[in-house]
Amino acid sequence: MAEQIKKTPMNDRETAIARLEFDFGYRAEAIAAYMDAGNSYLELKNCMLHAYAAKVPLEKIIEMRKLYGWAKINYQLGLSAQDLWEANIEHQADRMEKFMGLDRKIVIEWMHKGYGVHQVKRASFIARHIDMPLKDILALKTRQIKWPEVAVSLGLRPEDCRE
Repeated sequence: MAEQIKKTPMNDRETAIARLEFDFGYRAEAIAAYMDAGNSYLELKNCMLHAYAAKVPLEKIIEMRKLYGWAKINYQLGLSAQDLWEANIEHQADRMEKFMGLDRKIVIEWMHKGYGVHQVKRASFIARHIDMPLKDILALKTRQIKWPEVAVSLGLRPEDCRE
């Protein structure tokens, strides 16, 4: 029996389109057209982040990318590595607020402290069930202790870290 390979956004076109549409808000038809023109999922994701960071239309980044490498694009747009890092945090915070109802300011604060968006999201879900500061919940999570285990250690159900 052949082993089933899990499809990821990088190798499944429809999943990639849906993911980019969800993450960045562009229409699926436009994303499909960019893919049909030879742009990969990762290339489009990077273009979309640059458009978000520079506050320019995606088409401008796509056109620049046909001519230049990322270093020159960043220079022309006046974007530093710090600007892109900040834009990524802002984008993640916007998504968490829009789709999960998490306070944007809190997401930004904790991501600036070095926590990933996934960690902030899970800790926030747990905080909805108990009266405990986010910093204390985040402190319970280690590489060896998974989020469901954190929830159980606090007297919650494993799925309370996901809802």
